[in-house]
Amino acid sequence: MLLAEANQTSEVTFILLGFSEFPDLQVPLFLVFLTIYTVKAVGNLSMILIIRINPKLHTPMYFFLSHYLLLISVIPLR
Repeated sequence: MLLAEANQTSEVTFILLGFSEFPDLQVPLFLVFLTIYTVKAVGNLSMILIIRINPKLHTPMYFFLSHYLLLISVIPLR
């Protein structure tokens, strides 16, 4: 059996076109996603602030929760 006959791989390409057909949707969609990201970031940062202020929340669980919230506040939406 030849090596060329044994290899049956196929190439699949994926092209992300986006909303190029609708350029008038760029600004509204940007504002929607900016609002979602801002609400998420403000919520996470307020949770971090509450954990820092309240001494009852100075436990290992809240320590790791505050670090996790900081991590997902900094990383953009995927």
